[in-house]
Amino acid sequence: MKKLFAIAGVILLTVGITGCAGSSGTHAIDPEPMPTYTVEPDPTPTTPVYTKDEIFVSLVRSQYPYYASLYSDAELVNIGALSCKYFRDGGDFESLAYNLVMSIDSDDPEFFSFIGFTIGSSVATYCPQYSYLVS
Repeated sequence: MKKLFAIAGVILLTVGITGCAGSSGTHAIDPEPMPTYTVEPDPTPTTPVYTKDEIFVSLVRSQYPYYASLYSDAELVNIGALSCKYFRDGGDFESLAYNLVMSIDSDDPEFFSFIGFTIGSSVATYCPQYSYLVS
């Protein structure tokens, strides 16, 4: 009988050491941690910001590409600034247009239109307080 108790003790000891507890024989498994995701918001679309000079030059170049190509961006902006100064100093549209046309010495009617458009765009962009002089 001692042998029977010894065998039963060895079996119980073996079961206890191997960790078999319970009738199903399954082991508890620690769950893996859930991954953490962060959602980045869509970047805010940016609206390009243009300067008055860029708007003015783009406008003149889009309407009169040939004549505008005869001038650099800086020269076109200078025409705009000089137009406003001319009106501020008491000048009128006709004399300003005449002086600009004579500076090139052209008799092309399209060039006259270019000058008129450029003066009008100058006023609209840089000095709208003189818009009554070009309407």
